[in-house]
Amino acid sequence: MDRLLLTMKALIAYLAVSTNVTWTHGEFGMPHSSIIVRAEWDDDARVWVASSGDISGLSVEAATIEALEPKVLAAIEDLLELNGDAFELAEIPVHFLAQHVSRVTNPRH
Repeated sequence: MDRLLLTMKALIAYLAVSTNVTWTHGEFGMPHSSIIVRAEWDDDARVWVASSGDISGLSVEAATIEALEPKVLAAIEDLLELNGDAFELAEIPVHFLAQHVSRVTNPRH
């Protein structure tokens, strides 16, 4: 059962990244057991922006991905208390998925 649940979570995380769809572990009556945070580079603002479908209200930004993590973790702790989200673990795993797209000039164009 634990292996099936871990496989389902891995599939959900993969689908969330590859399809740009936000999936939450709490859907379909399943209790939350981890949090997936998506960090994307905002080229206009020149900052990393973090959000999560698992934590309502999470929106944090920082100049570097390294500076983003502690800010996100602190915000999650506050939002867990404010939102009253139900998680089954004493320590909740937080998965950071970072995405940054760069471009190179095609020498043939």
